[in-house]
Amino acid sequence: MRNDERRNSKLIVGSNAVNRIGDLMFDFANITFLANLNHKSMYIVGIYQILDSLIGIIFNILGGVFADRYRRQKLIAFLDAVSGIVCILLSFLHSHKYLVFGIIIANVFLTLLNCFSGPAYKAFTKEIVEKKNINVVNSYLQIIGTVVKITVPVLSMRIYNYIGISGVLLLNGVSFLSSSLLIILVRPINVNEILKEESLTNGVWDEIVEGVKYLINRKKIFTLVLLTTFTNFLLAGYNLLIPYGNQMFPEVKDNIYGLFLVGEAIGGLLGATLSGIINKNLKVLKIIMCLGLSGLSLCSAPFIYLFTQNGIIIACSPTFFSMFLTIFNLQFLSVIQREVENQLIGRVFGIVFTLVVLFMPVGTMVFSILLKTNFAYNFDIIGLLIIFISFVFYSLFKKIN
Repeated sequence: MRNDERRNSKLIVGSNAVNRIGDLMFDFANITFLANLNHKSMYIVGIYQILDSLIGIIFNILGGVFADRYRRQKLIAFLDAVSGIVCILLSFLHSHKYLVFGIIIANVFLTLLNCFSGPAYKAFTKEIVEKKNINVVNSYLQIIGTVVKITVPVLSMRIYNYIGISGVLLLNGVSFLSSSLLIILVRPINVNEILKEESLTNGVWDEIVEGVKYLINRKKIFTLVLLTTFTNFLLAGYNLLIPYGNQMFPEVKDNIYGLFLVGEAIGGLLGATLSGIINKNLKVLKIIMCLGLSGLSLCSAPFIYLFTQNGIIIACSPTFFSMFLTIFNLQFLSVIQREVENQLIGRVFGIVFTLVVLFMPVGTMVFSILLKTNFAYNFDIIGLLIIFISFVFYSLFKKIN
């Protein structure tokens, strides 16, 4: 990686990390504040979370259109700056009555902005490094994102207790403004990949249709998107199950949920590191094999439980599951960034984000009906389904090739 690529990578990774910190602190502080209001607070928190999903379903595709219409660097920097200003203004509301409404409205607004900045962030990577180094940048982003996900909730709790909701909101605003500044400092190197202002001239709906048609006609990309959609549907079942680890494995004395979360984090870090070091650009069939191995790893948990009730050993199952799944996700992301034309990559990511947001709640609802929390072989059901779809799509890709 050249010096200019390395500099750009550090800036975008730093910006993404600061942005994630702001998002996590914003959500933690707001949900904690709302949950402590009164006996009706669960209803308010429910509205807060439901609006997140609904906005993502509706506006992610539109965000993809904007990512293809305008200069992505300017778009990301502008949206981060606006998010920062909103948080800072909200921090000056001290009345609980007005702050509740302000938090809900601000959350809707920031979620909407995130729908526009998300596809732009993913597409912008193509402009700042050569194609061969895209997966390395994605690995850095995953590693930093995992570290932030582990550390920020703990820090947020202490910061919230010390400076309160207004102080956290002010801190969030500063974090978003810092993220915007870091993006401004990036110097794109692939001049041919930089979009001209308003490069699209059709109506928004026509551009969405164009993106959908493009995706359908690109069999390789379209099939990978379908595979990822089905995978996220099944992951909803896994995410639903892990809090009930001690009910599935009742003879384990440890807190299995906590051990599983730690195992997931370790697996994510290992997967991101291996994805960037072992092989920068895996072939699609090998990417699908990684998904199959993640399912196989998940299937091992009930059988490990038959031989030992040691929670740490059982947690090796979600650790390797997370490792192979991370490799699959990063390689899938890199395939899109390398192979999709720059004029359409924002819309493709918008479609992917919409499908993910849409199918995970559906998966949660389906598996909450089908699965029983005290059944020891729940992970085998999810794991075997992942192996099955991996086998189906592996065979399908061999036919396409």
